[in-house]
Amino acid sequence: MDDRFDMIIKIVLIGETAVGKTNLLLRYTDNKYDFSQRPTIGMDFVSKDVTLEGKKIKIQFWDTAGQEKYKSIANSYFKISNGIVLVYDVTRRETFEKLGRWLDDIHSNSQSEIRILLVGNKVDLTDQRQVPTEEGKEFARANGLFFWETSGKTNQDNCVFRAFDLILEECLREASRREQREDGEQFDRLKRESLKVKQRDKKNDRGCC
Repeated sequence: MDDRFDMIIKIVLIGETAVGKTNLLLRYTDNKYDFSQRPTIGMDFVSKDVTLEGKKIKIQFWDTAGQEKYKSIANSYFKISNGIVLVYDVTRRETFEKLGRWLDDIHSNSQSEIRILLVGNKVDLTDQRQVPTEEGKEFARANGLFFWETSGKTNQDNCVFRAFDLILEECLREASRREQREDGEQFDRLKRESLKVKQRDKKNDRGCC
């Protein structure tokens, strides 16, 4: 933990190869788009510092490769992440149809309270769209996911920043709830220990008399 920050949030980006994960991250962290972007090999790491809800937060992003042979790398990071951004390409239906397999991997390798954002990317290619917005929304509703459509290329309506801000806010809320729950559990534990001490002291007092 870095003392300069109130919290560190870890986010993993996953999805089939060439759906635009790296350019989404590049847009969010540097507000850039790389037209010559090549497929990620293994995993890349990027961080960004933000202030959200009055807290100084360091966000650690793990950008994973979409190829099947690298899935085990992504799976190993699910356990220690706060949130996941699951990306598909709205112009390639096969990337949408494989979302169920990605969710199976997430649920098998992550905490139950992990936050998942489903992102339909490349909405600027309107004439090539194969997955309607409503279909993406319905899949998200059915699986308890947050949903947003984006274009890493144009960032129309600031969609990329709004999508990432959404998952970060949800991760922050869950982290705050977890802290409150742990504080409550610690209080209950201390209360039980205090009662045990009092009962022991009373018993000892009776013995002395």
